[in-house]
Amino acid sequence: MDLPNLFKSNSSAPTSFLALLISDHFVQAGLWLFEAGSNRLLEKSATHSYLDDQDCVVQADRCLQELGKVSEGLDEVVFGLEPSWVSDTGVLDIKKPLLKQLTQELSLTAVGFVVTSESLHHLLIKTQTQLSVLVLQSESTQLRLSFIRQGALIKSEMVGKSGDVVADLLEALARWTPLEELAAAYPSRILLFSQQLTNEELVAEEQLILAHDWLSFKIFLHPPVVEILGSSMLMEAVIQESGRAMAISLGKDSPIDEPRPEGVEEKAVGLVTKASLFGVQLTPSQLASLQGGSQSSVSNSVPEVALSDQLTFDQPHFIDDLELTPHKKYSHRRFVLAGVGLGLILSLVGGYFYLNTMTRAIVSVQLKTVPVTKQIIISLLTTTEAATGAANLSLPAQTISKDFEKTKTIPTTGIKKVGEKAKGTAILFNKTTSVKTFASGTQLSSGSLIFTLDQEVVVASASVTTTGASETKNFGQSDVAITASLIGTDSNIAKDLELKIASFDSGTYAAQTKTALTGGASREVRVVAAADQASLLAQLRADIQAEATTTFRKDSEVATYTVPSGQLTAKETVYSAKIGEEVGDLTLRLVAAVEGVVYQTKQIEPLSLQALADQVPAGYELQPDKLEIKSEAKASDSTASSQVFVVADVTALARPQLNLDELKNQLAGKSLSEVEATLRSQATLNGFAITFSPGFSRWFLSKLPPSSRLMVSAP
Repeated sequence: MDLPNLFKSNSSAPTSFLALLISDHFVQAGLWLFEAGSNRLLEKSATHSYLDDQDCVVQADRCLQELGKVSEGLDEVVFGLEPSWVSDTGVLDIKKPLLKQLTQELSLTAVGFVVTSESLHHLLIKTQTQLSVLVLQSESTQLRLSFIRQGALIKSEMVGKSGDVVADLLEALARWTPLEELAAAYPSRILLFSQQLTNEELVAEEQLILAHDWLSFKIFLHPPVVEILGSSMLMEAVIQESGRAMAISLGKDSPIDEPRPEGVEEKAVGLVTKASLFGVQLTPSQLASLQGGSQSSVSNSVPEVALSDQLTFDQPHFIDDLELTPHKKYSHRRFVLAGVGLGLILSLVGGYFYLNTMTRAIVSVQLKTVPVTKQIIISLLTTTEAATGAANLSLPAQTISKDFEKTKTIPTTGIKKVGEKAKGTAILFNKTTSVKTFASGTQLSSGSLIFTLDQEVVVASASVTTTGASETKNFGQSDVAITASLIGTDSNIAKDLELKIASFDSGTYAAQTKTALTGGASREVRVVAAADQASLLAQLRADIQAEATTTFRKDSEVATYTVPSGQLTAKETVYSAKIGEEVGDLTLRLVAAVEGVVYQTKQIEPLSLQALADQVPAGYELQPDKLEIKSEAKASDSTASSQVFVVADVTALARPQLNLDELKNQLAGKSLSEVEATLRSQATLNGFAITFSPGFSRWFLSKLPPSSRLMVSAP
């Protein structure tokens, strides 16, 4: 950007400046030395948080005092501001009163401001002009993510911190581009730094980022590498950017030539100087006088700005013709007692009057919180008719269906005996006087062994032969092939073995083996049992349910969760063998549809708060921002598709219901000893802190100011 020359042409001697980094929640001061071509950070304060504008002034004064005696003779300051504090036209109107209050009450002269994100960008690409990286600034209450690609600052996003750095990082990325549309869109390198967090806290956040499964989101080409930068990184960036801009105005340096990918607009960056700090532009004559040159050396395109159009604000000291009178204010530097006599008396009287009429105080109390816990069971209802709400502990949900196919093989466990039956020839005897026909399959037995006739056979009747006085009876007989009824070697029987025919008496019909029966044999083989098919089906159903759980979880979006309902419908069931078949292994291919229940996780929070209401002690109230929920969705044993439950362990902090206005009126004007005694008697307080503005006034005052200049807060 075009910068007016802030120094005369011969003002190249080393010069010290102050720097104030200000965000919505914290402030930090720095002391730095400017030399053309070289800028050095000499001292920096700790980072202090503040509650409101007045507290910001108090904390800024505290920061400046931490810089030491060297800073006491300085009044020129450069502001480092968040991107959300500025627009294309300068500092936002809503932020100007605070900057005005800082410069007036701390006796500072604003040299200009720089934007912190752009300053950090320039510092990072100073040695790597084609740098591509994600820069993550993690503070106690907020997180800023900046994207640098090929040396150019593409975008920057601020989100509040939830306690889960990975979730906060995902939220910032999702604000740029929906996560489902990302395809390795960002560099796999993250620079992590903080002004407020300790190194141990940063290392803990680094480990959480590294442990996350980033590849499932397809945000990075490979898991990101995290590097932790020093705590002074942002202050260093601000002073380097300020010094660079000042050097440019002196003609000692040139702007960084930033690469710009196609589609990225060029932005003017650097030090926004005194005159433009609050939206005021210099006239050509003013610029010429500042730069030691004539009016003709300044572009005529710079418009004249009438004094009446400028803000009623302490203008920078080099605009001589504005002749603005600064307000009375205190300095963060120690007062030097000077003069004697009347001057000393007037100073003491004025100081006493100031302390008694202008001093402000802030009493910050730390409330004694108590944890409130409860386990709740919330049913997810998929029917529109079902009532939902805290009384029912139920939430509305939707159902989806997804097909899965799996194949599995197990060894068979059925045992079957197989083999051959013994065969041979038998002789049937008919001892009656009538012809006898025996049908095929008629049983012959020898003990427990059973044999059957292979075909029908007709046996002649018995005949009697008379010889002299004696008679001889000749039995009718026929040969027939027989087969054992069972397999095995037990039926291999010997020749001439008597056999019983069916249930006939041996006096009427009989049989015996004509030849030995042979060929009987047996062995055991594995076959498909009914239990094998049932077991294999149960295993595949369980495998598909497990795969569905994993798939639904991966398909879940931010704040939306999908879980299986337990409903599985088989579409195809194909076994490789039937029950009883002789095989060593059984394979099943199962195609099944699994039902999922979709619900919004954000709906659990208000339900949890309402469920905890009856656990809060009397005189306390829940803190919604301190709510922790650990939940797990489970399907019931019921066959109804809507019977899915969320079991949640809910923990929240309850704080006392303290009337701050009443406490303020109670403390106003009281002595410090009375105030401390009153606060210590409060059973609902863990501690307290009393801060005066200006800070040194506590050395002289023994009581709190009236309620109009007293603030009581419970952060």
